[in-house]
Order: sequence, then structure tokens, then C-alpha cells
Amino acid sequence: MKFVLFYESEDLVEEQKKMKRFDEVWKNLAKERDVTMKPITPPFAYPDLTGAIQLVEAENIEDIIALVSYYYDVGRFSVQPIVEMEQALEVFNKVSEL
Repeated sequence: MKFVLFYESEDLVEEQKKMKRFDEVWKNLAKERDVTMKPITPPFAYPDLTGAIQLVEAENIEDIIALVSYYYDVGRFSVQPIVEMEQALEVFNKVSEL
């Protein structure tokens, strides 16, 4: 499933420290279990560095939870599942006919 991650920074200095360690932490997590989350796009930062967005794909929601948990003390995430427009319209039309 595809998700859009919205991130709002609360502590830019500490966030940058965590970002430097993220790859190491994620590799350690991957040793413990199968990590399925993969980026679809690079992270895009807001010009004032108060936040960012990124599209990712994950088969296991635990990957999303792990990412959010890692950064919980320096920022806030909002995670939204996304689907292709055609798929959404197909489901909408089926449901509206009920």
C-alpha cells in the first residue's frame, strides 16, 4: 500500500542528529524482521524547514509505526494511505450504487 507522510518539525537541531543515525537504526531493525517500507520519492522539505512530505510504499503498517516512533520526540507525523484515482473512483461508484 502507498502512503503520503506529512512531517512537522518541532526541534530541528535534534532532528538533524536523528537523521544522521536513521540509516543505522533502520538497518538494525531490518535484522530483526522483514522491513517492507520503501521510498517512492525523496523527502521534500518545506522552504522554511518546518516540515516535509514523502511518498512511501509499505506492505506492513509496522514499518510506518517504526518510522513515526523513531522521530516521535522531535516532530509529528500525519500518515495518509493513498490509491490511484481510478481505483478510488471504481470503489466510490460501486458503493454509491448500493
